[in-house]
Amino acid sequence: MAALRLISTVLNIIQTVLSIALASVSMWFFVELKNIIDLRNKDRYLLDFTLYWPQVLPWIFLVISIIIIFVNICGFYGICKKNKSTLYVYVVFLSLVTLAAFAAGIVGLTCADSKTTDDFISGAVSDAYSEMKIRKEVIDAFGNIERRLRCCGIKGSSDYTHTAIPESCCDRDETVACENSASRRLGCAEVAVPYTRMFMKFTSVGALVIACISVGSLIVAILLVRSRKNKADRFKSEAEQEMLKVPL
Repeated sequence: MAALRLISTVLNIIQTVLSIALASVSMWFFVELKNIIDLRNKDRYLLDFTLYWPQVLPWIFLVISIIIIFVNICGFYGICKKNKSTLYVYVVFLSLVTLAAFAAGIVGLTCADSKTTDDFISGAVSDAYSEMKIRKEVIDAFGNIERRLRCCGIKGSSDYTHTAIPESCCDRDETVACENSASRRLGCAEVAVPYTRMFMKFTSVGALVIACISVGSLIVAILLVRSRKNKADRFKSEAEQEMLKVPL
């Protein structure tokens, strides 16, 4: 009994840490993607209500991570207080969230990592670059993207043929001319697409790992519930036997 409680506690801690990491990465990616999408022409996409996997998956992983954290808190309380009712609730909700984590991980590895995702990301970067030419307020925002992703233009520094290469395409510690530094960088569309694929794969694998650990936690939780039930039945049986004893 004590060993099962220890194993369950350790698994809950591992699940919680991984869930916090998955939630943090998901929110970071969503913010980075939103910074690019917000630079697009709003009038052009005013009636476009299509949601792509890079926009949806971060929220799916975030919601699953938050639910897992709360379910683990419920399980930890049930283990510490030895509350059978709480353990029952823990087993039910852990079963549901485990299925959801498996489903999200499989969807991320199969459906989300596709050419449609690549076209969406590259199109968003291209639209942002186009807006930079006609909206001055987009210049600094796109420059920040170039600094963070260490990229230049859409397909490379050659996109700035008719204008001077911005400082955002150059390395601060570079001693040679900015043109040489910028020429070694890839275009932002060429960088953003593999970064998105990397996010899809890592977070999907992370969700599957959490789901596998949840299976282990679920097995241990079921064993705890059964041990509590067997213990209660044993006490009940002993009490009945005491009652049936007739004094001589």
